[in-house]
Amino acid sequence: MSNYPLDKKMLEEEYGDLLIKAALREYAIEQSERLEREAAGEEPLPPADDRVIRGAFRRAAWQDGCEVLLAGAKKAVTRVAVVFLAAALTITTAFALSPAEKKQTVLQKVLETIRYYTDKWATAGSTLVEYPRYRFEDFEYIEVPNEQVQEVVDTWVIFRNALNFSGNTSLTINQLLWSMFLYCEAKGLEYPYIDESGTWVDGDAVREFAENLFGITGEQMAGRAQKNPQCYDAGRNAYRDSRHLGYPAIARAGITGYTENEDGSFTIDLVMDPEGEPNGYCYCPMRITADYSSGHLVLRSGLIFDPAEDAARTATP
Repeated sequence: MSNYPLDKKMLEEEYGDLLIKAALREYAIEQSERLEREAAGEEPLPPADDRVIRGAFRRAAWQDGCEVLLAGAKKAVTRVAVVFLAAALTITTAFALSPAEKKQTVLQKVLETIRYYTDKWATAGSTLVEYPRYRFEDFEYIEVPNEQVQEVVDTWVIFRNALNFSGNTSLTINQLLWSMFLYCEAKGLEYPYIDESGTWVDGDAVREFAENLFGITGEQMAGRAQKNPQCYDAGRNAYRDSRHLGYPAIARAGITGYTENEDGSFTIDLVMDPEGEPNGYCYCPMRITADYSSGHLVLRSGLIFDPAEDAARTATP
């Protein structure tokens, strides 16, 4: 009796394990060097995102565009999960390599990275969801109905793929700083560091940005600072800057749906196509709710959604 099916399964599982390890190793090497340079006060490396993981997958000859590994007990392992594991691995890599006086700084950076991905998962729910990949041409687009909708599109394009939140209470300090950095860059404004260190951002400016664009009150910001004291220095009245995500600029964007809500807000479904995506995929579609009741644009939420699930839900009697 042939045992080929069993052997083949074992090879597939071993290959999956090696692939994860390769991705972890790539990420750990990059993050170790990044953290060491920052701890030493040297020029930081350019920001990077999960393209490091994608590159490791491709170098291991995995299928282009593959988003899920089936390994071991057939558990789905996403690239996001690999990034989280890599962040944990970085503790044993960069932390072990650091001199004693630098270890606290390195550990703080690692913890901030882990907190960021934990926040993203908590916002999306208790379980990781693997969304299907789409290309920009897969959708039918509608005309932008008015100037307010166009402003929402233009503003969200500035943030590229850095935001995913269910309400202003779910936006983290890191997300606010990332979006503020991108906003300043797009508008030709000076990002308000308080000194030459490039570490601390003016607290008043951050709070003004958060309130104007996301409707986050000063009291809510104070609550965030209390829960995350490592992100805010009351003496400086400044927020600790984080590493900005290296999402590519948006090549084109379009809306596939528009709904006016009873409370005066409106919701759009937005698809964004990043520049230079090697496999031709666009970002996951976003469902964004905004209103102008305060006299200017306030973004209330922006969440990834799956159009196929929406269509199935609508078709169900």
